[in-house]
Amino acid sequence: MTGAKGETGETDAAATFAVFESGGRQHRVVPGETVRLERLPGEPGERVSFERVLLVAVGADVRVGQPVVPGAVVTGELVAQGRARKIRVIKFKRRKNYLRRKGHRQRFSDVLIQGVVLPTDAEPSAAAIAEENANAASIAA
Repeated sequence: MTGAKGETGETDAAATFAVFESGGRQHRVVPGETVRLERLPGEPGERVSFERVLLVAVGADVRVGQPVVPGAVVTGELVAQGRARKIRVIKFKRRKNYLRRKGHRQRFSDVLIQGVVLPTDAEPSAAAIAEENANAASIAA
């Protein structure tokens, strides 16, 4: 595991990871890792990017968003599209002659994480400023 303590007790200084949101779930990823996400539009081989990055860590430098890190992007490549194992849903009420069976196969996308693009420490973008202003206005209201 990248960033874990080794035998010497020191952490990997070059550990880069990010936490982003996709499909209503949060995922912690490192570059080079393949992660299974809810189905994304596109064909295998296409590039995807996730702009809703909640946390970025490069070594000891950790940036936590409020709620997102402005300008940070996680990039990846769509490796495969598929359907997971079938799960069985059973509804049953005893002594009522009630039994319902249903199956479901969740669609998924496998994404190879290629990198984490960090924001520059320069001026924030106009979109980030507008988002902060909108958040501040909604909190004040």
